[in-house]
Amino acid sequence: MGQVNHKNRILELYCLLVVDLFTIIISYLAAVLIRFGSLKSLPNSELHYFICLCCMFFCTAFTLLLDWNRDFIKRGYFVEFVIVLKYNVIMIFIVSSFLFLIKQAEFFSRLLFGFFFLINLILSFILHSVLKKVLREYLKSEHCKIQMLVVTENKHIDDIMSTLRGSLPVNYEISAIALLDEGGDGSAIDSIRTITKKSELLETARQIPLDEVFIYLTNESAEYVSELI
Repeated sequence: MGQVNHKNRILELYCLLVVDLFTIIISYLAAVLIRFGSLKSLPNSELHYFICLCCMFFCTAFTLLLDWNRDFIKRGYFVEFVIVLKYNVIMIFIVSSFLFLIKQAEFFSRLLFGFFFLINLILSFILHSVLKKVLREYLKSEHCKIQMLVVTENKHIDDIMSTLRGSLPVNYEISAIALLDEGGDGSAIDSIRTITKKSELLETARQIPLDEVFIYLTNESAEYVSELI
């Protein structure tokens, strides 16, 4: 399943990269049209093509080297906006500094850069939000879903469930919980099937959809855990 998660992560990474590169091209083109009215009236067009390529190069390097879109699927929309805002601010600062170093800043329209920043910020956030929704639906589909069995004890179940909810990828689903200290009443936890008898564990594991098992047992011997595995 680690290979499956790696493939999903690669898919997520390159989908975002394609979306961000597309957004830069569209945003820059829109900024040029707003500032100059048409491409024919664009002064020093070679410089503008060069600047657009610099933005695309920055986007590629920022995405592949710094991995700024880690946890893209799980983070909320407000956090997404803040991260997209930071990304755009850093891109404008780096590209502007580079133009200044090569002594081309004086030939570039600051107003165009302002239009580009605003359009790219808004368009990036919108397309990120759409892509987030699409990828969430895809990863939660039966094709990508990973079913997990949690084996633990009553005293640890609340902490473990809280930790797993915060750390597991969105395509993981807990299909059953086994409480091996047999202190529970058998009622479902968060609508998840609960096993409270050791004798039922193996039989139930054969009956339910199961890809992975998470085991955390403090009252059982190492021999029993090894045998269980």
